[in-house]
Amino acid sequence: MDDFKIEINVPISEGRGDTLSYALRQLCQAPDGASILFNGKNYGSMRTLATKISAEQGVKFTVRKISGGVRVWKLP
Repeated sequence: MDDFKIEINVPISEGRGDTLSYALRQLCQAPDGASILFNGKNYGSMRTLATKISAEQGVKFTVRKISGGVRVWKLP
């Protein structure tokens, strides 16, 4: 029955999704045509996140898989 241990005062680590979401929200503020390269990221995950942020912020993106990662562009 001792398969788990309750701990107190363990700091919450920052999740990977938070950092990626923040980057895309910053891209919303950039001029049209600006882009961000996400090295080593999964195309499907980045496309899903870009779609979510696009709907939230009213900004259009396009996502392309490139060598070594994924690039997201802000569209006009």
